[in-house]
Amino acid sequence: MAYTDFDHLTNLTTDKTPESALPCNLADDVLQLISNDLKQVALCRTKTVDQYPRRVRTLHLLSRLMLAQSELITGDDRFVMPIVRIDFWMGLFQYYIEREILCRANGMSSKADTEELLTDLADEVDISTYLNVLCELNRSASSRSGSDP
Repeated sequence: MAYTDFDHLTNLTTDKTPESALPCNLADDVLQLISNDLKQVALCRTKTVDQYPRRVRTLHLLSRLMLAQSELITGDDRFVMPIVRIDFWMGLFQYYIEREILCRANGMSSKADTEELLTDLADEVDISTYLNVLCELNRSASSRSGSDP
């Protein structure tokens, strides 16, 4: 089974706009390799197999997209995602990657899927921003009252 070469993937996305990481903008071979990575991660979740390289490749793409959405929405290119959300996003990204593969195979447009993914990313940024504000308010209240968080 083929594996995504991380240096190649980085070169494809780093010097370009963050939108280069959208499934609709990835080359066919990269789509297929990321799809294979995600399938292997999903199959091996319960095993003690090191999934770090495969996760890192997908997280690279997701982080490019999430940071871009964060900057677009909040004006800040920093983004914090709770670790419990990573598996959710890995699964959701797999869905969009495989939808893109199917759309291309059937000669269909994936514009609606791309718009849906961008909306999902924006929702994640909104949730993260809200949670971060709540945490800051909680820390501020704790420090004013003299109690430890």
